[in-house]
Amino acid sequence: MMVCIIPITVYFMVKSNEIIDIVYGRGEFDKDAVLVTANTFYFYSIGMISFALRDVLIRAFYSVQDTKTPTINASIALVVNIILNIILSRYLGVSGLALATSIAGFVSVALLVISFIRKMGDFGIFNNFIVSFKVIVSSMISLLISQKVITEIPNILLGTLIGTIIFFLIYILLILIFRIEEVQIIYRLVFNKIKNSR
Repeated sequence: MMVCIIPITVYFMVKSNEIIDIVYGRGEFDKDAVLVTANTFYFYSIGMISFALRDVLIRAFYSVQDTKTPTINASIALVVNIILNIILSRYLGVSGLALATSIAGFVSVALLVISFIRKMGDFGIFNNFIVSFKVIVSSMISLLISQKVITEIPNILLGTLIGTIIFFLIYILLILIFRIEEVQIIYRLVFNKIKNSR
């Protein structure tokens, strides 16, 4: 999950303006509207990791017949979200609502992880941190290289398209070089499936 979500999150955060401009920037949707929407998209992107992990952790609790913990956790996250909505919306407007949702998502994940460790013990969380670090480094390097390449391309659509392709190609290469175990497993599964289909 982290291998897939982290690079997308990083890319969406950095390219939020370009993405919104390409998708919506026309007609009555002027530059101001693009800016407001891009800022909101940026803050929502921060929470993508927490949203994905939360769903996985909730299913993990359900698999051991524990529905009480996710319910309590969701209630706490909801209260945190409401409080942050009130506070952050005063300073950031609509973007504050997005940021509040993302923060509440991380609070929810933190509580679920703590509860799961207490219930089931350590499930390789240290190794997950190492994998996440490698993925973040790979994402940042890929982003820097792709941004460097597209600086000479004046067309925003073409530049974003080329930059996206370069970003993900370099990212795939780097995570293979870093020999992330989960990536190796996926690679072997895909390779074996292709081999067996012949």
